[in-house]
Amino acid sequence: MYTSGSLKLLTYNVRGLNTPQKRTKILRELRAQRAAVAFIQETHFRGDSSPTLRDHFFPTGYFSSFTGGKSRGVAILLAREVPFKEKGVQLDQNGRFLFIKGTIGDTLYTFASIYLPNKAQHRSLSTILRELSAFQEGTLVLAGDFNVALDPQLDTSTGTSSLPHTIASRMRRVLDSYRLIDVWRALHGGEREYSYFSTVHSRYSRIDYIFIPQYSFDIVRSSDIHTKTWSDHSPVSVGVLSPLCVPRERTWRLNLTLLTDSGVLASTRQLLEDYFQDNLTDEVSVPTVWEAHKAVVRGLLISKGTAAKKIRRSQMAELFTEVRRLEELHAETGDPSLYQQLLQSRTSLTNHLSADLQFMALKTNSFFALNENKPGRLLAQILKTRRTRSYIPRIRLSPTTVTSNPDLVAESFQTYFSSLYSIQDTQFSDLNQDDITTYLADKNLPRLTNTEATDLGSPIQMVELVEALKHSKPRKCPGPDGLPAEYFKLFQTELLPHMLATFNSILEDTKFHTSTVAAVISLIPKPDKDPLLPSSYRPISLLNSDVKLLARILATRLQQYLPRLINPDQVGFIPGREAKDATSRVINAVLLAKRNTASFLLLSTDAEKAFDRVLWPYLMRALQEFGLGKGFLTWISALYTSPSARVRVNGALSESFPILNGTRQGCPLSPLLFALSLEPLLASIRLNPGIEGLQGKTCCHKVSAYADDLMFLLTNP
Repeated sequence: MYTSGSLKLLTYNVRGLNTPQKRTKILRELRAQRAAVAFIQETHFRGDSSPTLRDHFFPTGYFSSFTGGKSRGVAILLAREVPFKEKGVQLDQNGRFLFIKGTIGDTLYTFASIYLPNKAQHRSLSTILRELSAFQEGTLVLAGDFNVALDPQLDTSTGTSSLPHTIASRMRRVLDSYRLIDVWRALHGGEREYSYFSTVHSRYSRIDYIFIPQYSFDIVRSSDIHTKTWSDHSPVSVGVLSPLCVPRERTWRLNLTLLTDSGVLASTRQLLEDYFQDNLTDEVSVPTVWEAHKAVVRGLLISKGTAAKKIRRSQMAELFTEVRRLEELHAETGDPSLYQQLLQSRTSLTNHLSADLQFMALKTNSFFALNENKPGRLLAQILKTRRTRSYIPRIRLSPTTVTSNPDLVAESFQTYFSSLYSIQDTQFSDLNQDDITTYLADKNLPRLTNTEATDLGSPIQMVELVEALKHSKPRKCPGPDGLPAEYFKLFQTELLPHMLATFNSILEDTKFHTSTVAAVISLIPKPDKDPLLPSSYRPISLLNSDVKLLARILATRLQQYLPRLINPDQVGFIPGREAKDATSRVINAVLLAKRNTASFLLLSTDAEKAFDRVLWPYLMRALQEFGLGKGFLTWISALYTSPSARVRVNGALSESFPILNGTRQGCPLSPLLFALSLEPLLASIRLNPGIEGLQGKTCCHKVSAYADDLMFLLTNP
């Protein structure tokens, strides 16, 4: 949303947002306009039951709605890149105005969105400005629909207004008394442009404004009135100097709509066939050739996508030009036939703008979003249960310091996770393999037979790869290479033989390319945790799709042996076991203790960052102790050799850092490896005579586990 060091402020009368499609349209258009702060009028939300108007790109919104019905209503939306720290909010129960104030970086702003009535506008404006004056701090931006042309000679197509001339003159005097400058008029002199057309009066007028105080006008960079699309008002924008400019490294992701083009499909298939035929030689390892093909195919798809985008932009530019030409002609002549042409051109423009809405509905599998007149109960439930917002506006640097600086927020997360994933070197550099062996020796862990270990580590078969690909869920976020599972499904014939050869080459002591095992860490906030701490976010690793396929194959092989390797105390991630088994066990233990009138204590523990703190030397030694075999361990070792990650914070990527410990959350194999790594501890608890559990008919119950959540059942605490 930041462009060339400026913030784009945009005001828009949207003529009602009570259908899901219209809410999607406004959010989509705000994103297309690259708005940072959006002032919305006529939301038509009820004061007691406002729908949700936010998405991933505009996660923060403030609303002032009319309590007496579905009319009026104003809002202010903030883009996710705007680190706004709120200091105050003032609402109007009549839905005519909304004031918010807060800081962006170190600059204090007051934003006001207003919607004046269609009569006695001067009285309403005077009342609003008096309240705004008492509320305002810092730089003021006042925007909205004033429902009056302030200078009828310049701001209407006929040079006249149906309102008494005293209304406009009084409004100008009120605005002057507060030293408020009409930004568009200040930058465009005597030019004529209009933001609204009244079919009743057959007159164009400019009634949507953005005002900034005269003493702050030096921050203004530009102002534009944009082409009307689906609303009866044009959006009006102002570019102001930004207090901070956030550089973002763009990440490429395959646009799946490209692959619906038969020409692109044919070109990609031919490229893949030629590439592997020319590059599979003895001089270059198979994993390197495989990873390099991604760069080659990305180049082709980027060029195809760019060409398609240029065509779409050219079509859109022609449509915008035609709509603007017809608007100007109609404003000059008032010809009714021109107005009909204008409506047709505007409809065509809206249909083109809705193409990405269709793609969004397909991507989210949200059929209901396209049925704007049928918003049923199911749609309401879907909208109500949206995912938790991932926007992180600020972070705590120290017990007394909180920052909203985007660079410092990103740096804090990189520092935290880089430290978390390097404890192998910093805290356990002197870890002795002999100590690990001694610890595991007396745990009596079950082992696979030699035959089972051989089968577990045997070369992967094509049927396994096809089955893993078949069960890959669509529309999942890809890893750093940007290639989702749909890409591999679509080009199975060309890709799967080479992917299979890459996987099996690992058994011959080759290694994956470092780019193959790279990941992007996406942050998911934990419920009921302090959002100002990096430790309050769950790191989900977005792995490349090919690595996830290998992990899924290995997990499928390993799962069949886990019920025999893992004691029933552990119910997490083990086939045939469920969380309710642990719950039932604890309830039965409580009932048994009551019946026996024995002293009894339930002690619940949760290990902090347990998945992320698994030490690899210990993990590999534990897997050996379970007898998983050389072949299987070779694949595990390849997956955990020189991996790296970058943290994505509010869309921006941190610098890359190495991963030296932990099992990656987001990998299909990780939960199974964690369960195996935890089993020696659970065995130690069961074997320890100093821990006295509850004696049942067949065994003594000491601990119940769901992954790293342990519940101790103690009779002698």
